[in-house]
Amino acid sequence: VDTIMNKVQRNTVTVIEHGLLTGGEDPPEVPAGATVVTSRRSGYVQAVHCSDLLAQAARYGVCVRLRPRIGEHVVAGTTLAWIWPVPGVSPGSPGSGGDPMADRQRFAPILEKWVRIGFERTLEQDAAFGVRQLVDAACKALSPAVNDPYTAVQAIDHLSVIFCALARRPLGDHVARQPGGPAVIVPGRRFPEYLAVMCGLIRRYGASEPTVAGALLRLLAACADVAGGDAEICAAIEEQAAIIVADTEREVPQPADLVPALAEAEIVRQAVLRQRPPAP
Repeated sequence: VDTIMNKVQRNTVTVIEHGLLTGGEDPPEVPAGATVVTSRRSGYVQAVHCSDLLAQAARYGVCVRLRPRIGEHVVAGTTLAWIWPVPGVSPGSPGSGGDPMADRQRFAPILEKWVRIGFERTLEQDAAFGVRQLVDAACKALSPAVNDPYTAVQAIDHLSVIFCALARRPLGDHVARQPGGPAVIVPGRRFPEYLAVMCGLIRRYGASEPTVAGALLRLLAACADVAGGDAEICAAIEEQAAIIVADTEREVPQPADLVPALAEAEIVRQAVLRQRPPAP
């Protein structure tokens, strides 16, 4: 188990550093008249080849926004993406390659080629998959049939490395643009969402075990140390710390057992305070 968790950690950090699509930019809104392009197959979105897809978007003079995020499941016949013409670029004008709005099926094979859909999730661009693998290891260790909180704490320690890497990167929707307006938008997860899913699943299984609460709070403190004063990250850390403490206080009847976890919660609070700029 240790070897597997260490491998998942290393692979996931590699994805975050080299394979995760960069977020942080506000994407354009999908207009009311956008054309829906449906998926030709069912499966998980494994990877998006943004540069190739952007080249086709520029050829047709359109913006493309995917509906599912990388790692999410899509069903054949449901919405895979929306496309709409770039303002100021007339469909069918020279260099636009024609009007894809007249026949949405003309763009479907382009999406099928450059948006890879497979029968399972992969780590190629999907850091959330690595997070989920470690979360599942922690939750299984906390099940009554296994009853192994030490392994759960180890999984959280590996998750700490991953979440500190996430806290250092711009996350969210990825927007690739070309001069003149053509763009490809790939929806992405922001740090609070990664954090809420991870903390929520482990917390609900391990709320009655103070060592698990302490490990989660140490993870939050580590993330606060590297957050760089990011208000969104700090707010998410505070929110999750408060929930962890509330659940632990409710589930652990012995006050003495709560002392270490409450001490870790104070460390989280101090770490967040250090990241905030002083009041004028």
